[in-house]
Order: sequence, then structure tokens, then C-alpha cells
Amino acid sequence: MKLYILPLIIIFFLCLHSCINRPYPRALQAADSLVDIRPDSALSLLQQIKDSIAHEPEETQMHYKLLCVKAQDKAYVTHTSDTIIQQVLCYYRNKKDKKYLPEVLYYAGRVYADLGDAPQALEYFQQAIEASKRSTDYFLINRIYSQMGTLYLYQDVYDKAPEMFSKCYQYSVLAKDSIGMVYSLRDIGRYFSTQEQVDSAICYYKKADRLAERINNQELRCMVNGELSGYYTELKRYNEAYKTMQIAFTQLDIPSLDAQYSVAASYYKSLNKIDSATFYYSKLLNSNSFLHKQIAYQGLGYIARQNGELDKALAYFDKYLIYTDSLQEITQTESVRKTSALYNY
Repeated sequence: MKLYILPLIIIFFLCLHSCINRPYPRALQAADSLVDIRPDSALSLLQQIKDSIAHEPEETQMHYKLLCVKAQDKAYVTHTSDTIIQQVLCYYRNKKDKKYLPEVLYYAGRVYADLGDAPQALEYFQQAIEASKRSTDYFLINRIYSQMGTLYLYQDVYDKAPEMFSKCYQYSVLAKDSIGMVYSLRDIGRYFSTQEQVDSAICYYKKADRLAERINNQELRCMVNGELSGYYTELKRYNEAYKTMQIAFTQLDIPSLDAQYSVAASYYKSLNKIDSATFYYSKLLNSNSFLHKQIAYQGLGYIARQNGELDKALAYFDKYLIYTDSLQEITQTESVRKTSALYNY
């Protein structure tokens, strides 16, 4: 009898091991492979397998939920709830294997950043750094510091931002991530521009541009030079603004295009080149951004008034006031949310 028991025990443990280490469904693996390079496709695939995932083990369900949060974040879909990330966070905190915990904490920070709760977001980012102490995932650590620096910058906590951006750059170097290095240098340039340290700001923007050129990434060059052109325009250094603007417009299918139209409109308006300014302000009317529409209607209103077209100017200024009111409502809501988040924290 004992001869039969031993093989049964072995078979039982083999089955148990195979269940514990059961691979994720192929569709989920496919979504995982797409999420960093084609997040829109990953989101579509994740939606298609939503019903079937409900019948999978808890580990698979939680990995699915993490991928959903990650794909939305990568696809620039604003997070509107913390329900899913809290479920995922609870699961991975209690899991013996902490491999995914730093990434989960990072996305918890991203969710709360979108929800306008900067203190809570920073808390999760800090926890993600702590959880990454033994990690060699320098890409992730780079992103964590980048998010922290950006939050500090936009919360006007200027003494913390440069340290975060500096560490962000260091981890980009460790990861041999040239693209991350360009963004880090750009962010340091942004920081110095907020502090009115002109020479330092321009120095880092130029470093970012040279690196983008060296790795032959024209989209990054457009982004960096678009910002630098706007900065030169603010400084009334129009010759340099024009040169950098020409680089910024070498591609017309990049996410920062509206910002570049805004810079170009401001540049030409400053030089009283009305036709060119009108052209770029008109381009901004197709923007999905309330801010860019506000800028466009204000600029067109001034130009119409300057040309003696008072009826047209009045119509433009009416539109400008509508978008100004909308932006003020958004700003007030964000201010209340920020104050509430700080109080709760």
C-alpha cells in the first residue's frame, strides 16, 4: 500500500506546484508586452478579456488590474478613482514576493497625482523609493524621482525639486536611458527657469537638445526647442527664439504641437507680425485645451481691435471670457482639492 502512496503524494505536489506557478493567460501576457510600447492597443486587449479574467485565480486578476492602471497611465488617460489601485496595493503588500510592489506603489502615486492629492502621491512615491532599495530597475526609479520632482515643482516646493531631478538624471545614466536623460536635463532647465536663473536654465535646455540630437531623436529635439523658444521669447531674445522655433517645427505630429503654436503666436505678436500671429492663434482654436483656446481668443481679440474690427474683437473677447471663467473654476476646484488633501494628510 505504501508503494502506491508515495507516487500519489509526488503527483499531488507536482500538481500543486503547477497551479501555484500557473502562467498568465496568453492574452494577458500579450497585453503586458504591449503596455509600454502601444498602451492604446494594450487597453483594447485588456477590455476584450475583462469577462474571462473574472474566472481566473486572484493573482491573475490582480495582475490584470495592475496592467489596466498601467496602460491607462501610459496612454495619458486621467485616473478618476483610487478603487482599483487600492485593491491591487492591498494584494501586493500582503504578498510574500515583493517583486511588483515598487511598481504598484509608483502607480498608486500616479493615481493620486491625477486625483489632485499631491501629499498622498508623494507619500506613495517615497514608499516606492524605499521598496526599490535593492532593485536594479533603474528605469522605474528614474520615473519615480521624475514624478516627485514634477510634483514639487508644480506645488511650488522649489527647494526639493532640484534634488529629485538630479537623482532622476543619475538613474537615467545607470539605466543607460538616453531618452530619460534628455527629459531629466529638460526638467532641470525648467526648474532654473522658474527661479529666473537664466544662464543655468538655457545651459540645461541646450544640454538636453545636444543629447537628443546625438541620439537622433527629432521628436525630443522638437519638444526641447519648443520650450526653449518660448523661454527666449519671454526674455525678448528674439533671434534665438526664432532659431529654436525652426527646430521645434521640423515635426508637426507631436504631443507638444499646441504649445509650439502658442509660442509661435506670442513670438510673432511680440514682433508685430500680425498675419503670422493670426495664423498661429487660429491654429490654437482647434485645440482641446481650454488654456490654449483662451490664449487664442485673447490674441485674436487684440489683433482685431488693433485692426479696427471692433465687432470681431468683441466676439473674440466674449469667447476669451468664457474660457477664462472655465479655467478659474478649474483652478478654484484644484485649489480646494489641494487644500483638502493637505488638511487630510
